[in-house]
Amino acid sequence: MGPFYIKRGDTKPSLYVTLTQEGVVVDLTGATVKFHIGNRNVRRHF
Repeated sequence: MGPFYIKRGDTKPSLYVTLTQEGVVVDLTGATVKFHIGNRNVRRHF
């Protein structure tokens, strides 16, 4: 997937992601998940 830009107030498109580790789906039951967004002028690799 290429760059994806959103801004405050955007309602579309929705983000759907499946987290995997070594090809296995990660169970997030009972976990706390934080979603971080950075400045579009700063390149970050996740």
